[in-house]
Amino acid sequence: MGTKEAVSRFKGIIKAGKQRSWMTAAGKFTTTATTKIPRHSILELNSRRILGKLRIEVSPNTLGNYDFIFGRRYLSYYGFHLNFASSKIEWDGMETEMKPYNDIGNEEHAQEILDNTYGQVDFKALAEQQKHLALHQQNMLKELWSEYDDLFQGNLGEWPDEEVEIELLPNSSPYHCIRPIRIPRVHYETIRKEVNRLVSIKVLKEVSVEEAGPWCSPSFIVPKKDKKVRFVTDYREVNKRIRRKPWPMPHIADMIQDIGPYTYVTALDLSMGFYHFRLNEAASKLSTFMLPWGLYRYLRLPMGLCVSPDIFQANMARLFADMPNVRVYIDDILIFTNGSYEDHLHQVRRALTKLQSKNMAVNVEKSYWAVKEVDYLGFRLTPNGILPQARKVKAIRDLDRPTNKRQLRKFIGMVNYYRYMWKGRSDILAPLAELAGKNSIFRWTEKQQQAFDKMKAMVGKEVMLSFPNYNEQFQLYTDASDLQLGAVLMQGKKTLAFFF
Repeated sequence: MGTKEAVSRFKGIIKAGKQRSWMTAAGKFTTTATTKIPRHSILELNSRRILGKLRIEVSPNTLGNYDFIFGRRYLSYYGFHLNFASSKIEWDGMETEMKPYNDIGNEEHAQEILDNTYGQVDFKALAEQQKHLALHQQNMLKELWSEYDDLFQGNLGEWPDEEVEIELLPNSSPYHCIRPIRIPRVHYETIRKEVNRLVSIKVLKEVSVEEAGPWCSPSFIVPKKDKKVRFVTDYREVNKRIRRKPWPMPHIADMIQDIGPYTYVTALDLSMGFYHFRLNEAASKLSTFMLPWGLYRYLRLPMGLCVSPDIFQANMARLFADMPNVRVYIDDILIFTNGSYEDHLHQVRRALTKLQSKNMAVNVEKSYWAVKEVDYLGFRLTPNGILPQARKVKAIRDLDRPTNKRQLRKFIGMVNYYRYMWKGRSDILAPLAELAGKNSIFRWTEKQQQAFDKMKAMVGKEVMLSFPNYNEQFQLYTDASDLQLGAVLMQGKKTLAFFF
């Protein structure tokens, strides 16, 4: 329900209706009319997700300190999770603190987003934080960092001899959004600061209406896990008009299993990866976007364009083609060795030299250096094998029972990311997969609840898959039932993968 004053801002038609009374946590209220809005969004949690038509009961009076009050049916339909244990409202991968009934807030209601900060790195202090290394190993690592100091200072370079061209599909007409995406006022200063920073390092260029041309997309920012910001442009309409030239992206599970036993692993986190590639003039105009206070366009390759991952992955794959002990997935680089610490640093030095030759930047503080275990692309790598990442497992186990198909498909997708890890996964998921089908009616029964509980219990059991040894014989054990085929891939007593 909403107040008449608040609803009037939408300029919709308010129709008189019968008087109805509502009891809420904020008090008892009366509505006397209704209205409909064609779409809406929840700015505090996810301003970029547009929700569908909404029918609103209209009150001629105030609703306490609120403009709108949402009921259980609305929260259930869209999958909101009220986590009273942590006092958080969770939805669509975002969360915000619960507020007291009488807290109308203002700036406090918007999620905190911290500025991106960039500064000089203290190699000595950082080396001392590597507690997994002996003192002499810390000193060797500090010397290595000092050799490549320019890689770690957050400076944006430019990939040499590469200018990105973007080809449009035949008969494509330019897309121009009507208005900018609304942004909570509390974020304005942070967004302006980030935009100004990107302008100063020549990632963005502010343009006039005349310069902008016929192309324009909306933009916004979202918080990262560390509460810094990620600047995002919604290029979905532009992408429909672009001819993509796909590069073969690595299959994550295969790429990780192919690593094999190791003694040390280093995971490099590239800073501003896509921004190292310069756009040509036509591609730059195509990337024009809108914020509430002005127009900008990219001078460097932005995230969000359908061609960006292909271009970046192709160049990185070619760069490391002669290093079989390196794995690259977009801007996540893994270097693994099965020898001494000195051997490992030699391979890390080779990788850093290649990145330096292309003027790349590495986030030295977010990278992991010569460790035994590391989280990589949702998996936990150890010298003995592969585990699902602990926080991913926790996220699956913490999910409440799905109340609609969208939530159910999310659960199935999260489990299937680890499709080779759990024995009997597809058999357990069968009742859920059937319910998630396109033509099925969502009706949750005891059968689905048992499958849901059983799958969550299985996910909670620690399981490790071994690395394959390609110099030894493989054994493939197969089986079949009335419902499915299955197999287990092994080497001796070591399990490599489940296929059922």
